[in-house]
Amino acid sequence: MAAALLVTLALACAPSPSPSREAAPDAVPAAQPRSSAPGSQTRKGLYQDLAYADGERLLDLYLPQRGGPAPVAVWLHGGSWVTGDKRPVPAVLLGLCDRGFAVAAVNYRLTGVSSHPAQLHDVKGAVRWLRAHADEYGLDPARVYLVGFSAGGHLASLAGLTGGDAALEGDVGGNLD
Repeated sequence: MAAALLVTLALACAPSPSPSREAAPDAVPAAQPRSSAPGSQTRKGLYQDLAYADGERLLDLYLPQRGGPAPVAVWLHGGSWVTGDKRPVPAVLLGLCDRGFAVAAVNYRLTGVSSHPAQLHDVKGAVRWLRAHADEYGLDPARVYLVGFSAGGHLASLAGLTGGDAALEGDVGGNLD
């Protein structure tokens, strides 16, 4: 937990990522504009627009080339809680695929749509969805790490610090077991 919190805090304090779409060598390529059915596999190792809850609460899932249950880095975008999108994913995170990690890029409700703690509920709902679908996608449900920049780093920290607080768990997306 301490290591995950340290990574979260380091990324939360890091400067905003470059808008470059270049990925690390041999990483799963960055997502392309939506051109296929939601939730479909657009290329080997990439599932775009998987619905973890109703509405526009979607995530993209980048899988490593190696088999076996993969740890998951959950990417939470920045944008001052009022703007932002799960794409593009920073190259440094896509590079984790080369190291055997899956990367889940998550959209959450922005403050123009919903107020706090809706964004936190969305993050926790996405994590529950990933754990509930771990077998389907080859994920390790016991090794899920939250990372984000700016507002995303704040949400990652909040999620890590409020685990077990029933008032802040929410019921987004179900999978409450």
